[in-house]
Amino acid sequence: MEATSRLLLRHFQVLRIVVRGQLRHYLSEAMRTGPGRLSSIRPEFVDSAPLNLSPGVLYISERFKTALHLCPCGCGEKVITPLSPARWQVSYSASVVSLYPSVGNWDYACRSHYFIRRNQIVWCDQFAPHEIARVKERDRRALDGEMAARNRIKRIASCEWMLDSLSKLREWLRSLW
Repeated sequence: MEATSRLLLRHFQVLRIVVRGQLRHYLSEAMRTGPGRLSSIRPEFVDSAPLNLSPGVLYISERFKTALHLCPCGCGEKVITPLSPARWQVSYSASVVSLYPSVGNWDYACRSHYFIRRNQIVWCDQFAPHEIARVKERDRRALDGEMAARNRIKRIASCEWMLDSLSKLREWLRSLW
């Protein structure tokens, strides 16, 4: 009797996992192909961000190191992606653009998650709250590392300037004697 109940319990656990997986696949497939969702985007290089953004356009400002676009799910939210090694990077050739890593609009109502690869929007599953927290923590650590590296470079440049100034001062003082 006990072996039978364990077998039935295991059977229902497996069934529950299979049903969840199929439901998740069904929901994520519906999310990828839902009405109003874009499947492609085109790049437009700009000096600064336009006041009105057009759907399906990835605006890239090299001057301000930023890429921005309207959320491709159709919700109308402006998505701003600062470009830096710790945040997002853009690769492009001719009129083909990719933005990486993925864009997760965790703080928007739509919570959309996608990649931009070769002008195509590749929809991903939504993240669970614990996954979002893990990604945000990883991003924070990467940004902290980038800021520390920038500060080291500034300190080195400052020291080089100071050493150069001291060298000039020493030469000037020698010229007086």
